[in-house]
Order: sequence, then structure tokens, then C-alpha cells
Amino acid sequence: MGEELSYYAKMLLQEFIDRFRDLRAGATIGISTLKDIVPESERESVLKELISDRQYLEMLEEKFPGKLILTHSGYHFLKKIEGK
Repeated sequence: MGEELSYYAKMLLQEFIDRFRDLRAGATIGISTLKDIVPESERESVLKELISDRQYLEMLEEKFPGKLILTHSGYHFLKKIEGK
């Protein structure tokens, strides 16, 4: 899954595939999943990689506090990976 992504970024994205049989943009997972998968020392860099750099996830704290939301870019990336 995406050679350019870090190990923990891949693991977090894999969680979307594992949780959603019918994966779609806008799917959400709780921030607690990040805390379960990614060591505390790596969390900031993983979020930066997936939210700021790649724009595969987004966080809308005002509307959806504590949720990581799969973007259209993230959805298409995961679909491309699943197709291989």
C-alpha cells in the first residue's frame, strides 16, 4: 500500500479498508483509532503526512469532533490499492 507512505500512515489507512465493507469518501473513524495504532511519538508526523501533505484525511473539529474523515483523494488512493 503506497510505497511513499510511512508504516503507521499505511496502518491507519488500512483501518478504513478493514472497517468498511462499502468504502466511500466521507467515511469516519475515531481519533482513538490513531491512539491505538500509532505510538505517541509518531502521531503528529502521521497526521501531518495524511492530512497536510497527502490530503487523504481531514479533521473537521467543529462539526465532527474526534473523527478522522476519508477524503476523495484518500478514497481513490485506497481503491487503487485494493484493485492491485
